[in-house]
Amino acid sequence: MPLSTETIKNTALNGEELKELVMFRVKEALDQDWLFKKGPIYPEVAFEVQVTVHMRNPILPKRVIVSKENGGRLGEIKDTTVRGLKITQPKISPNIARVGVGMPITVTRKVESDGQRRIVEEPVKYSREDCPEMPKVEVLDNSAEESARLGVENV
Repeated sequence: MPLSTETIKNTALNGEELKELVMFRVKEALDQDWLFKKGPIYPEVAFEVQVTVHMRNPILPKRVIVSKENGGRLGEIKDTTVRGLKITQPKISPNIARVGVGMPITVTRKVESDGQRRIVEEPVKYSREDCPEMPKVEVLDNSAEESARLGVENV
């Protein structure tokens, strides 16, 4: 936890930090799904990942980033089964997000040495136990919707 001589600004997340938060939450959700356990095997696979970011930035519109594997030819694999997960992260404080995923926070300290005061900024990595709990993500199975969208009949 911060000391009385520390000032912690809750600065906005930058793009790299947002990417780390998104990747952390996606991995966390996939780690809980049976599809991504060691047991299942997949002789052929295609996948699509869609990330929609809602942000408070008057310059940028709602963003949709789509990444496709297998040359973007989803549904061309015979006997295809579609598994869809929708992962939603509620609004979160930038510093809560940083601590929750293990990123450092820039801390401003007043330091006295040789009778002189100066201000020092340095990254500090706080323990997740020092942080209020991160809001839980919502993970929904949207396999039926994704199957219909792709024109694949799920069995």
